Amino acid sequence: MSTSATALSTAASLVTTSSANLAWRSDLDPRGLPETDGYTPSQRAILEACVELFGDLGYAATSVRDIAALVGIKSASLYKSFASKQAMLDALSELGHTEFSERQIAAVMDVGDDPREQLTAAMNALVTMTCEYPRLTRIVNGEVRNLSPAAFERDQSARLQSARILRDVLDRGRRTGAFSNPDDDAITVVFWSLGVGLAGWFPYAYGVTAEDLCVSYADIALRIVGAVPETPAVRRTGSGAGKRGG
Repeated sequence: MSTSATALSTAASLVTTSSANLAWRSDLDPRGLPETDGYTPSQRAILEACVELFGDLGYAATSVRDIAALVGIKSASLYKSFASKQAMLDALSELGHTEFSERQIAAVMDVGDDPREQLTAAMNALVTMTCEYPRLTRIVNGEVRNLSPAAFERDQSARLQSARILRDVLDRGRRTGAFSNPDDDAITVVFWSLGVGLAGWFPYAYGVTAEDLCVSYADIALRIVGAVPETPAVRRTGSGAGKRGG
């Protein structure tokens, strides 16, 4: 069985299994967050606890007391760092969107004008981001309804920007004859769903690497848009981008 087939076979066996019955990967930080200078060490410790709790239990099922207990402080001490539990969620949403936006833009700009390579690079950015921060990915995409109004506006703006970048690549692909699928809306939803699904099973998939999945998901993406993935240029881009992000 090929590496790509092995990766997808592993996914198929995990998506129907409760995460409560699965062991978290030892090579993956269960509270992983992107690096940032925007928060104090105390705030970051709180956000890391929120990643674990919101990512598994959900925002609504997590209390301030739960967060404080995981951090190892009193509940009242949390409010020295964040005004509310919602403010913690808002901060995580902004962190996730900022990190992905930077990766997506850099990925597409770094590979030149070939839409095949751009799509492959964009998919690699999605896969590597999701594999590094699966719980953050779950929170950003699953807790939108619980954001404050201001954070919701930032969330929607970030999603629109990401969709525009993808649509620019798809438009370029059709103009050059590289892509044939005209349904941008469906393609955008499918790609988003691939990332959300990956966040659900990758943390428990021992033996599957982000590099493996970059190849698998790039092949899937190129087939969805009506391109032929097995070209040397696409293969080189897929492997290189996967290694940089892993």
